[in-house]
Amino acid sequence: MHDSNWLGLFYDVAFEQTVSLAVRWDTIWVLNEIYQSSSTVSDWPYLFIRIKQAHSVITDHYGDLTDMQRSIATSENTMISDQNLLTIDDVYGGKISITHNL
Repeated sequence: MHDSNWLGLFYDVAFEQTVSLAVRWDTIWVLNEIYQSSSTVSDWPYLFIRIKQAHSVITDHYGDLTDMQRSIATSENTMISDQNLLTIDDVYGGKISITHNL
């Protein structure tokens, strides 16, 4: 997801405890078999990720950047005890941490 742009994070706490991530995928880092790389930004595909059985969502250092998109710098999924921890950091210091079951 490196260099991709955040579109949103949606958390269904009422019924399913699912988190949906919406990202505009940077095709430079995507295999050509998935999407043909291009230098035209408007051709970037959208990536939607659904995470089931989310237990917590924490956001840090997210403020209004005034008309600037938040580009993703790194993402990592690690196993802690019996749960996964997905962390996504952006280039402006924002961080999202999602704890969920397998």
